[in-house]
Amino acid sequence: MQQTILFVVEKPDVAAQLASIVRAKFSDAKIYALSTLSVIGTFEFDYPRGLKFRDIPYLHEPKWKYPSNRDFRPVQEILADRIVRLDLSPKDVLSIANKIILATDLDPANVFGFHLMISEFLGPERAQDEYEAIVTYSMAPEILQRAVDNPLSTKDDWYQKLLKKGTAKKYFDFNYNTNSLIVFGELLRGLGVDTNQFIMSKYSLQVLYDLNIRGPVHRNDYYSLMGQWIGSGKYALAQIGSHASRNAILEGLIENNLLSEDDQRTINITQTGSMFLKLLHPDCQDVDLPLRMETWINDWDSSRGKIERYLNTFFSKQKRFYFKTFPPQDETHYGSKNFTKALEEVHKDIPPFKLGSANK
Repeated sequence: MQQTILFVVEKPDVAAQLASIVRAKFSDAKIYALSTLSVIGTFEFDYPRGLKFRDIPYLHEPKWKYPSNRDFRPVQEILADRIVRLDLSPKDVLSIANKIILATDLDPANVFGFHLMISEFLGPERAQDEYEAIVTYSMAPEILQRAVDNPLSTKDDWYQKLLKKGTAKKYFDFNYNTNSLIVFGELLRGLGVDTNQFIMSKYSLQVLYDLNIRGPVHRNDYYSLMGQWIGSGKYALAQIGSHASRNAILEGLIENNLLSEDDQRTINITQTGSMFLKLLHPDCQDVDLPLRMETWINDWDSSRGKIERYLNTFFSKQKRFYFKTFPPQDETHYGSKNFTKALEEVHKDIPPFKLGSANK
């Protein structure tokens, strides 16, 4: 019976780099590559629907969904003389493969994403199986050849450590974002932000605070600052996001008029961004959050309680601050009639402020 081998890679061009090496090693096999665009990009958080203010703070294990409207075709077949893109879904190609090999940079996001993909498409028990892993940090042919000839194992300690780190980060992010959609969403919508397209993430908020204090800065210089985040000095240096996510953080804030960028690539907080921060409890600013995250993800699952206490405290404070600033008119209406007046007191030149009723 012909063997079917699937290489899980980050980007389609990795398949091209691997092609000659894996065809030589597995000459009699059918070989596929599944491009995941950073693996975890295969899935999105499936945020709960219908949450109200009374449900905050909310804590739950992350839920996931695979978007059905993606145009990108992620599956390629590596033939003897060419690579062809196929109309197969990730689940289809995973189901027919009798050998699955992880071939990415080995970091928490990729390892967690691989584990999640196997678990969601093939079942949790299959995610516990042993798989080979190839490190693709370099596309140099001789380095790739050594990696293919000397694969690692997902049963080794490095994999379990990276999986725990990825699990901790996704647990924090899912719960932070879920609470953010409710607690910050009302304020953002009042400022004209489409919260169907934007979530105030943990690092987006801290970047906004930082630029509110720092003032104008060249985008490239700020990338460097994000990569060497000092915080209060209480902890060692950490990072705001990854190389890939830093651009997305800034772009999200710029596209939603919370930051601006001029022709010289100088970024600065906007009036809208400054106004948003004035509507938050002062403790929402946490310059040490990136450094706390480093500590928590390195100590998962023991750090679960610390993460949950942090999220409970963070969003409970903002929830109370919201209702203190915008007191409810009655038991079903949560303060939107007072919103414009309160905002005008914070900033006299704001345009008319539009707000729908906050969810109870």
